Amino acid sequence: MSPRPQPSSDAPFDAALALARAGRFDEALAALRRAAGAGSRHADAALAFAELARTAEESGAARHALEALDAATALAPGYADLHYRRGCALITAQRHADARAA
Repeated sequence: MSPRPQPSSDAPFDAALALARAGRFDEALAALRRAAGAGSRHADAALAFAELARTAEESGAARHALEALDAATALAPGYADLHYRRGCALITAQRHADARAA
């Protein structure tokens, strides 16, 4: 008999990202916020928010992408790439002054 597989620590993130891939961005953001607040490592949560942002951007859901990047940069303020992507999302949203500040 094989040992039972250990639950993945990414399971809450995976479920949220599956919602995002299905276009259910509000639910995905809420699920990621719950997972991030449930003791997940900030770096892991930030990367999950960044992945959700990528999925939202590809779907044309700019508002959701920006919300996800806001959450990602709050969790991992030292990740320069997240700030760059947030600035790009702000430009896409025609928020040029905010983009310069980002």
